[in-house]
Amino acid sequence: MDLIKKHSCDKLVLISAFEHKYLKIINSLDDNIPLAALDEETIREDLTKYLKSLNVQAYNIDESLVTSDLINSLKKRKYRSFSFHS
Repeated sequence: MDLIKKHSCDKLVLISAFEHKYLKIINSLDDNIPLAALDEETIREDLTKYLKSLNVQAYNIDESLVTSDLINSLKKRKYRSFSFHS
């Protein structure tokens, strides 16, 4: 966090974590740093409500869980989405 502030790059980074409790901690320290939740094997019931509770701007999901409905839902609610191969 100190390095991000020292180099004024809070708009250039996106902090992602599989352990979402860490995202809440980072958000409590500085709510201007963009965050993304990572999910590898989890399909969440009410994903957008969950993402809102984390105060994230993006969602990184394993490509095996990606559907067009999911991506469209995230887009509609202004979340950026990224997929990865595990």
